[in-house]
Parts: sequence; C-alpha cells; structure tokens
Amino acid sequence: MKFFLMLFYGSLLLCSSCTKAPEYPNEPQIAFSKMSKTRMLQSLGNKYRDSLALTINFTDGDGDIGTPENQSIRPTDAFIIDAVSGDTTDFFTLPYVASKGASKAITGAITFAIYTNCCDVPDAIRCLEKSQKYPLDTLFYKVIIKDRAGNKSNPLFLPPIELICNK
Repeated sequence: MKFFLMLFYGSLLLCSSCTKAPEYPNEPQIAFSKMSKTRMLQSLGNKYRDSLALTINFTDGDGDIGTPENQSIRPTDAFIIDAVSGDTTDFFTLPYVASKGASKAITGAITFAIYTNCCDVPDAIRCLEKSQKYPLDTLFYKVIIKDRAGNKSNPLFLPPIELICNK
C-alpha cells in the first residue's frame, strides 16, 4: 500500500511539473522594464554629452528577433521615435536571439543607450546655447521593434525625459 501511495504522489508530482510551453503572438510584444534616469544634460551639439540606459522586455511567438551575425546585411529593427513629431531619433540592429527547446517562442530583455538631444526653447540657438530663461525641456519617446518577418511590435511610450537646458 505504501508503495502505491508513493507511486501515486510521485506521478502527481511528475505531472504537475510538466508545463505547457508559453504561447505568444507572432508580432513582437514589448513592455517597459527600467530607465537608468529621467533627466539628461542637453547635447550642445555633442550627441554623446549625456545618455541613459533603457531596458525593455520582449516576447515573440515565432522567435524571429534579430539577425544572425553571419548575415552581411543587418537591417535596422529597433526604433526610438519622438512621440510628438513622429521623427525617428535613433535606430538599432537587434542581436540574434535563438529559441530554446521545442517552442519557437522567445522572451527576454534588451538594453539600449539613448543619447541626449537638443533643448527646443525660444531664447537659444538650437543645440548651441544654454538657456537661462527656460531651464528644462521635455522629451517624449516611443519604442518599436520589428522582427525578421517585418511584424512590428506594439508602441511602447517611455516616461518623460527632462533635458537640462541651462548647464
């Protein structure tokens, strides 16, 4: 009897440890994870004067994020877009993400460096001068990624980023 009870509980434990592979849509889905800061110095003509690190989480049902390193043409597949003007302010080529196991679905996190921009204030020559009258400006960005099939992710709107215009 003891043997059958152990066999029953062992089978129950074995069955409960089997989980179904996650199912995600074929279009990439992205979600905000973290930003290293929400305030940067304006560029003053030097894009690399200041930056922040943005981390997003992603899922993709058919597992076709990024381009393998051995391909000579590596397309742009991540975009930082000015949410006000609609202009693309930066773009990236995502690294290849291999699926693991029987499912093609993948999930993970990507970290981008977002570089500073110009303050757009009335009393300064754009990108070349500090502004004492308008000490801050605000940037509103959204992020979109694209998989190898051309499927675009949902737009991810970032928290506002303040630019310090008077330093």
